[in-house]
Amino acid sequence: MDVHIIAPAGSATAANKIIDAKSISAHETYTCPEMIGKYIPSGYFIQALASTATVVTIDVNGIEIT
Repeated sequence: MDVHIIAPAGSATAANKIIDAKSISAHETYTCPEMIGKYIPSGYFIQALASTATVVTIDVNGIEIT
């Protein structure tokens, strides 16, 4: 699985990749230390890419800074 933080109208690239080729086993829960402290500006989005479309479910939470 790869995870990216992407700018509006952007796409997944090596420059915005946060997690690179993380292997996740069946029924595994992975808490992403790579995402701790990341700031996601307004309009940006998180994209997770897996080798098979229905293999990974992500749940993201955080604090909104206004």
